[in-house]
Amino acid sequence: MLQSMTGYGKTNVLLNNFHYSIEIKTLNSKSLDINFRLPNSLRVFELDWRKTIAEQLVRGKIDVYFNEEKNITNNTILNIDKIYSIYEQLKSLSDEKQIPLGDVLPSIIRLNEVSKNDLDFIDENAAITIGKAFEQTIQDVVTFRKKEGESLYHFIESQLLAIQSLLQKIAPLEDDRRSKLTDKLKQSIENATINYDKDRFEQELIYYIEKLDISEEKDRLATHCNYFFNYIKESHDNKGKKLQFICQEIGREINTIGSKANDAAIQTIVVNMKDALEKIKEQLNNIL
Repeated sequence: MLQSMTGYGKTNVLLNNFHYSIEIKTLNSKSLDINFRLPNSLRVFELDWRKTIAEQLVRGKIDVYFNEEKNITNNTILNIDKIYSIYEQLKSLSDEKQIPLGDVLPSIIRLNEVSKNDLDFIDENAAITIGKAFEQTIQDVVTFRKKEGESLYHFIESQLLAIQSLLQKIAPLEDDRRSKLTDKLKQSIENATINYDKDRFEQELIYYIEKLDISEEKDRLATHCNYFFNYIKESHDNKGKKLQFICQEIGREINTIGSKANDAAIQTIVVNMKDALEKIKEQLNNIL
């Protein structure tokens, strides 16, 4: 079945006093466009994660958000060396500028450098846990895409069936179209009150009607529609671009039928075919 390029997945991970929220959003795009927003502690994994996304999500505008929240009230370890260093600098400044040391000591505690948490760096076990959560988020995106793709499939199928149904309505109109065209040409010549060679007229009439014949275009249109149906049901990867190429061929035959029809009723059918085809093309832009 089809996969949409629209997808969403979110996973939460709790590691000691760290909470990670992993969120992936995807939209349609002609190529692969990945945007990461990572905390500094996870930057080391970005290249590998980009490769994973390219392999599993293939195409689309993909935004990846890692939100990291720390609970510094628990499991906090003071960075004593850093505190001593800052204290000595502040004491020197206090003596020099006559600033009471008690006024500046509270500011030391508020500095990020003086406390450190258990996961300020990512150890091997934490990396494995976060990596699994990342993989799960990607799978959630794939599941979302498949569900969206199923809805797109049913919509596209309905529009293609509409084109095939409209194509069947052209055949009954063709005989009447030929009769009207023949009568119109004969009437025009008779109204002109000129002498003409009836045999030559019949030959020219046949040639003219053959030029306006749309049998081949109808056959090719039917073939392209059947090919579209068969291809969309087969297990191919990245169907979107190939289906767009088939749509181009379908559109070419519909346009030719319209230009050669020379009949109001057939033209109306052609307009409805074009409308259905445009709806298909619009949805194909979101197909992987």
